Amino acid sequence: MGVVDRASHAEEESGERPVRILIIDELRKCAACHTFGDKDGIGPDLVGVTHVRDRAWLERFIKTPDQLLADNDPIATALFAKYKQVVMPNLRLGDGDVAAVLKYIEAQGARRGTRNRKSR
Repeated sequence: MGVVDRASHAEEESGERPVRILIIDELRKCAACHTFGDKDGIGPDLVGVTHVRDRAWLERFIKTPDQLLADNDPIATALFAKYKQVVMPNLRLGDGDVAAVLKYIEAQGARRGTRNRKSR
């Protein structure tokens, strides 16, 4: 089951894509570089990221990663260096999409983090 089964009426009126389409299309792109509990890949593993990064920073990074790099944000710059200068693409997500991505990350992190703790 996805984060949200259907888009809210407000999202449809705002012109943002329904959440179900976001999960299928955009999160598939995220999985090319990110994992949940399977160690770092091309980009960082996302288990627990919502506990170690400020939510406002995460929202901005998910929405405009290129702008944070251009602004010389210290965290974005450190991630850029650590992950061999691979740039997270700007997927042109709206606020509702960013909120859905964070909700998905939190849910996957909780699920995978619990599984990893049990298997240790």
